[in-house]
Amino acid sequence: MRKVLMFLIVMVLLWSADSQAAVCTWAAPMNYAPVSPATVGDPIPSAKIATITYKVYSGSSASGPWSLMTTTAAGALSATLLDPAPGGTLCCTLEAVLDGQTSAKASAACKAFPQKTPEAPSNLWIQ
Repeated sequence: MRKVLMFLIVMVLLWSADSQAAVCTWAAPMNYAPVSPATVGDPIPSAKIATITYKVYSGSSASGPWSLMTTTAAGALSATLLDPAPGGTLCCTLEAVLDGQTSAKASAACKAFPQKTPEAPSNLWIQ
């Protein structure tokens, strides 16, 4: 019985070690989008900044295509995304939503997840 229990514990630990998560983080916008000919928009009041929600998108390329992964709670500055398969790339972009108005998408951030290669065998011998 102990061997079975130990085996199950090891399997759970190995399974949980394989499931990874990438965290996409950002800074809240401090200004409204500028209206031409201005180059900087008016400041967003600090009380309003805390009410901004974000639509978080992921894809495998900085140019998309994008899939909506989640919409955050007000004031959140990060979102957790599942890693792609080894050898893949994960890209993240987002839109800020304030008072029903949605910003343009942010510049994408990407991360490559290398293919996992086993290390070389050891303790080789000839009898």
